[in-house]
Amino acid sequence: SMRCRCNWKNHPEYMNYGGRGITICNEWDDFLQFHNWAMSVGYDENAEYMSCTLDRIDVDGNYEPSNCRFVNAKEQSRNKRNNLKFEYNGKLYTLPELAEISEKSRDLLYDRIVRQGWSLEKAITK
Repeated sequence: SMRCRCNWKNHPEYMNYGGRGITICNEWDDFLQFHNWAMSVGYDENAEYMSCTLDRIDVDGNYEPSNCRFVNAKEQSRNKRNNLKFEYNGKLYTLPELAEISEKSRDLLYDRIVRQGWSLEKAITK
């Protein structure tokens, strides 16, 4: 999928990958090198579906050893370009992370912060 998204102009997701200039390092043209890297950083071939997915740490960066890791689907969904991020107590959080911390629903926080314009502190503590 990584190769198709980056290299095949007819792929439905090409515009979000190859079309934005996202490339795959030359080192990974050799499958054995990719496999060896993957195994060395925690790829689990016996993992349940979507519990060990390839993720780019910097979503604007390329597929290369220093910018990739294996994470579960939940973690990967929190590392997307379209995620809203908020600074809270000196740390950057996505809306779902804030929902977990505050024990409030993501939808409620979105409504308070984005639609109603509440401060982050008020949205989390009320």
